[in-house]
Amino acid sequence: MKIVLRLVIFLATTIFILLLPIYILLWQQSIIVQTVLNTKNIETLGSDQLTDLTIQTLNFLTNRGQLPEIFSENEIDHMNDVAQLVRKGFYTLILVFIILLILYIFFKFLGSPEVFYRLFRGGAVFSMIFLFILALLILIDFTVNFLYFHNIFFPQGNFIFPANSLLVQIFPERFFKELIIYIFMGATILGGIIITLATYKLRNK
Repeated sequence: MKIVLRLVIFLATTIFILLLPIYILLWQQSIIVQTVLNTKNIETLGSDQLTDLTIQTLNFLTNRGQLPEIFSENEIDHMNDVAQLVRKGFYTLILVFIILLILYIFFKFLGSPEVFYRLFRGGAVFSMIFLFILALLILIDFTVNFLYFHNIFFPQGNFIFPANSLLVQIFPERFFKELIIYIFMGATILGGIIITLATYKLRNK
């Protein structure tokens, strides 16, 4: 039972640390819009048009609007798949948060919250190690690992477009590289906060 609880807390903490920065970024549209403007590979759209297009796309991904009709049918199919993945990820984030909250209450009820804090901290440390390994893999070959990611999460294979497609020009490879940096920074900060908080609680139990 202890091993199962340990694994659940480790896994839930890792997922929480990895997913929360992604959704914070999705809700902070100004950061993504500025990243699009800085990395765009298209000259036929002005900054205002590109900003509106990006905001509409973000609203679609977060279930707050429709996808702009400017995209091709294949691009729309892929963005629909992306939107489904975003929704599943959000439900997963809520689920792991609830699991962590329930386990905290459980250990609090047993009179041993320090066990939860110790495992919570361990999960955060594990996530930091996982992030470090992931960062190394991305640095070694971003393009290959980016394709691996798409093959895993979009097995239907509708994610390959010609270089002159609108989707690729608006969201080129450089855009995703910068976005990953933001996500890694957020996850590292979040992991550090959890480790610091858990350590503080353990020292002042």
